[in-house]
Amino acid sequence: MNDSNEVLIDCQSVWKIFGGRASAAVKAISERGLSKKQVLQEFDCVASDVKYSFAIMTGSARR
Repeated sequence: MNDSNEVLIDCQSVWKIFGGRASAAVKAISERGLSKKQVLQEFDCVASDVKYSFAIMTGSARR
């Protein structure tokens, strides 16, 4: 494996919604652009991460 800071894992637009109606909340956020507060009020769900993106580079995690 090459240790030249290449992207090992690349995650784009990750969502984490907590609650019983999470699927409906994700759809509403995507279609209607709801805020975290609106998601809580309308779906009783907590949107902790919305469209979060990150990359893990080679050599960035060691055992």
